[in-house]
Amino acid sequence: MREGGDRFTNLHVSGIPKEWTDVQLKELFAEFGEIQSVFIKEGDSEQAWVTFKSHDDAVRAIEALNAKKEINGKVIFVSKHISKVEDNVPGKVPQITRQLKETFKSNIIVRNIPLRVTEAEFEQAMSKCGKIISMKLREQERKTKTGETYANYKVGYVCYEDIKNAQKCIQTNDQTNIFGYGKALSVDFW
Repeated sequence: MREGGDRFTNLHVSGIPKEWTDVQLKELFAEFGEIQSVFIKEGDSEQAWVTFKSHDDAVRAIEALNAKKEINGKVIFVSKHISKVEDNVPGKVPQITRQLKETFKSNIIVRNIPLRVTEAEFEQAMSKCGKIISMKLREQERKTKTGETYANYKVGYVCYEDIKNAQKCIQTNDQTNIFGYGKALSVDFW
């Protein structure tokens, strides 16, 4: 539902618990105004869409919840939904790209983390640079010439509360060995 210009009512939500129902999603957004519909992507996804009756209600929901609301210890992200048609305007940087850059401007990637490092240890080390709003740690998979996959390091993603904390993390931790052994860490904006 578009009302012309930059007025929107449809929101994209990411980071909701995978086990959430439409009812729980609607309850989260109900305080901001009348909701026309909610939709949770099926499968192993943490994405959903909420459509408000009014543009002002949608804006209030973004302002109140985006990168500010935690559910089960994980921050959710709420933004204007951008359709594929809106995103494919010739000669312009795609809106989705611009929106992601703005939302995740304080997001960093950390490579070459030893396999033995736990999520708690990683969070403790990264939180020394500022408040973390979301974080993910996974194995850094490689493929052999025969097609087999293996991992000898982990990669981490950290979204800080602000860009200054992200910059501090890069300056403090890039090319260091804060976890004690292995390759030096590679830390940069994601």
